[in-house]
Amino acid sequence: MRRIGADPVELVAHRRLGAPVMVDNLTVWPVLTDQPLEIGEFLTLKEAQERGQAKVLEVGAEEGQDRASVGTLQVRNEGELPILIPAGTIVKGGKQDRQIGQDLVVRPKSQVPVEAFCVEAGRWTANRAGVQTKGEFKAHGMLALSSVRSSGQYAKNQGEVWAQVSRANYCMSKSPGTSTLLATLEDDDERAKSYRKAVREAVSAHFAAQAEGIGAQGWVTVGLAYAIDGAPQTVRVFAHPDLLKRQLPSYLRTISFEVDVAQRAVLLGCGRIVKEPAKAQAVLKLVREIEAAKQETAAIGTHNRNRYRRAKAGGNSRCELLHEGRWVPVSEDWTVSSAPVEGAAPAQGNDQQLQQQQGWPSYRNDVGPEREQRQERR
Repeated sequence: MRRIGADPVELVAHRRLGAPVMVDNLTVWPVLTDQPLEIGEFLTLKEAQERGQAKVLEVGAEEGQDRASVGTLQVRNEGELPILIPAGTIVKGGKQDRQIGQDLVVRPKSQVPVEAFCVEAGRWTANRAGVQTKGEFKAHGMLALSSVRSSGQYAKNQGEVWAQVSRANYCMSKSPGTSTLLATLEDDDERAKSYRKAVREAVSAHFAAQAEGIGAQGWVTVGLAYAIDGAPQTVRVFAHPDLLKRQLPSYLRTISFEVDVAQRAVLLGCGRIVKEPAKAQAVLKLVREIEAAKQETAAIGTHNRNRYRRAKAGGNSRCELLHEGRWVPVSEDWTVSSAPVEGAAPAQGNDQQLQQQQGWPSYRNDVGPEREQRQERR
């Protein structure tokens, strides 16, 4: 881990990038604000389900009717607190695993339809691995990889979502019978798990250290930006530090997997590892190019809306809530456009066969000399 001293970089009004940390080919910046918005407590979907206060259902499942639709799910909040669900949230079950396609807030005692994209192309049945789902889903506690998420959230392209899922599974040497992204996100190789945990802990420690210094200056951390191999991927901010605190674990789990996938792709001869820290100006350039695009508005019920910008460089989503008579931002995202996968090759054979075919192990041992030696051998 390398903590990199740097002056804050203004991102948008009242938002700036703090000093970054670098972990191997990952650079992460805390996003700071001097104007946090106090809009109350929000649960994550996983928290609400663990409390027995939320359900995610196929359309018609509650009435015992088979009206399931790939692109729409129902989310019901039976609790007393609102639920904030970021785009890319993975839900497991139903007739096929899905990712939520938009940021949304589900108010207490309400049910809303939500856009969704399939991340399991080979199943359309309520039987998942021998277990009847009854049309219900459980939040996985992770988001889809950014390339998978943006293909749905901004490109609205189910085919590209499947292609990006296929690419991730191929890089991770996974060949699930139903082509589910969960094969990658539930990878249980012990050394890989240990590495991903170390990535998460390094970023968390840096954020904690940063918080001690910036608090006295009137700034607080409300988000993060990250780059892999020098290329900015996503900037994500929330209205208040408490919202970030609840959502951060799922983002860090996802980011650690993205780093793992990127490094395994290099071992397959795709791309290269960039050892130098990414530039804050590259993040700023991405945000500015997206901000120049025309903004559109999509309502989610009467108290929630998303404002979108879509540009060649990427997309922006600003989730707003009607709070005390005015629209206030709850969360906002800028994500780079995913590179289209041409002729994406699904993994063939089992994990061991793929290792033998491609000449790389089922884990990336470390990211130091051993990896460099493997790259040199290629």
